[in-house]
Amino acid sequence: MKLSFELPLLVRGRQKARSNISDIYCTTTFSSEIEEISLREMEVVFEVQDRFMNHDRINRSQATAMGNPMAFPTKAFRLRAYDGAVYRRVSASVSEAIKHGLFSTPFDDTISGRLANNYQQRGGWPADHGGDISPVRLPGGNKPLARPLTDEFEWRLDRESVHGLKSKTAWPRPPLRAEDYSKGWHAHRNAIKFADLDIRDLIQEDLELALAMYRVQADKLVIADGQVWVKSRPPAYRVQRIPGRFKSAPTFIDVSMVTAPEGYVGDLNTQHFSLRDEDEAIEAARVMYGNEADWPEGFNRELSDFRKPYDCVEESLLDYDYQQEEINRFGYTAAVECWSYLKRNPAKAETLEAHQIALIEAAYEDVGRVNHVLGIHHDMTDYVPGLEAAWKKLGHRQILTGGQGLQYYAEMAAERALRYVENTPITLNLQPTASAPKI
Repeated sequence: MKLSFELPLLVRGRQKARSNISDIYCTTTFSSEIEEISLREMEVVFEVQDRFMNHDRINRSQATAMGNPMAFPTKAFRLRAYDGAVYRRVSASVSEAIKHGLFSTPFDDTISGRLANNYQQRGGWPADHGGDISPVRLPGGNKPLARPLTDEFEWRLDRESVHGLKSKTAWPRPPLRAEDYSKGWHAHRNAIKFADLDIRDLIQEDLELALAMYRVQADKLVIADGQVWVKSRPPAYRVQRIPGRFKSAPTFIDVSMVTAPEGYVGDLNTQHFSLRDEDEAIEAARVMYGNEADWPEGFNRELSDFRKPYDCVEESLLDYDYQQEEINRFGYTAAVECWSYLKRNPAKAETLEAHQIALIEAAYEDVGRVNHVLGIHHDMTDYVPGLEAAWKKLGHRQILTGGQGLQYYAEMAAERALRYVENTPITLNLQPTASAPKI
């Protein structure tokens, strides 16, 4: 079956009446032939029967207890295996997917995504369009094909940012308006079609990269007896800290079941664990919750447990290398934050040794080649200790990390990454590989 998708597009080119090349961030149409199979060909390998969804805005009383009257049961969440991959259902039919906008309006209508948690938006992956197994809010916003693309394009923009987030200001810019957190940063881009823009001197390399990413995303879809399924990552526990405000909404610490992240997670308050390491997930939540006696006046916290019993017939789904992903995420973040800070404050380079500056530049160059959608990653294990030392010297300054700039979050992420590096098994690699500069 041939389907058309409205997808985000990031390219560089020259605008009409402009002399400089600029970032162009808008929407384009992509069509692809989607494989059709029988549901009998897809074996159920993971299942959660008892789920719930909160149909009202979560408030303090609703968040304190499980199974409260505002929680309604939903259908079972299943992962099915087909042709060596695992899939999750995103829609009961193609017509329903079109009706719900899963293949259109790729940009979020409200603020959600990797930089949203400080705006009291609970949860990052609404069911069933995303990968939330124990949903805590209504579905919407996140599309199975477009969401990872949006995350990757914005991460590409932001890792090149110096004075602010380029993902917010890339042309076409949003209409002038007062600060409004009820609207998405890029919702206006849904109506801006690339075909309608007069772009000159387009960088063809950018367009080819986007098309390669589109093909990868489209190839993740199958239609099984009319249902739409998307290739999925393994189930995981997500521990998420959503900051509250003084004498306002509490700080939420949520433990929920999701599928492992499919893109860069910029929020250092969010951690993921494999199902096998459930105890580690609970301990991380308890650390975030802290001791009530130590809470500052005017602040409070609520710990919500959204785990659910599950049946798993495929043992490999209980494990995934979240520790290496956390090592890489910290390395990506620290490299970009250090590079960005030094670009903003060249004089601060005097506080670092020459080898530290060389390490930051080498790490930043490697991060520039990373692409989550295409599965291109760089092992940051060798970089992490040196990057942490340099970032610490620079005061853990941040502009890209989950919309937050607090030193505490960077310190906690560094502690996790260093611990994971210390626990990394020693392997013998006889092949010459590129490595971080020696310290």
